[in-house]
Amino acid sequence: QQQQQSVFLDSYGRLLQDDREVTRSELATHAEFKDELWTALTIGEETIVFDITEYDHEGGEKKLEDAGGINATEEYLDAGDDHPPIADVLLEPNIVRIGILVDDPPTTMPSESPSMSEPSMMPSTSEPSK
Repeated sequence: QQQQQSVFLDSYGRLLQDDREVTRSELATHAEFKDELWTALTIGEETIVFDITEYDHEGGEKKLEDAGGINATEEYLDAGDDHPPIADVLLEPNIVRIGILVDDPPTTMPSESPSMSEPSMMPSTSEPSK
């Protein structure tokens, strides 16, 4: 029995998929054109991860690669009038929305064993007082 997947199109007829969570470390692995080039931009309340591999930036591939693997919101906004409003990125035909950027899960430290220096854990070496 196959599970049926919903398909949604945006107003431009592009396929929209359910957003998945992309961790910062996963985003960082897509920092060069040799693979898929991903970047993230904060739009409203969300930081959205995009695949920009096929995007033709007038500033050249170097500009795109500088934004690869990171949240490039600050760099985008610093460009000022050289870029359209940040929300317009969602309308670019060669930019593919991947998902929502999330923090990496916290690393778990092995539970520390109680220190032998704690008084309750120190073996008794003295004789009971008489």
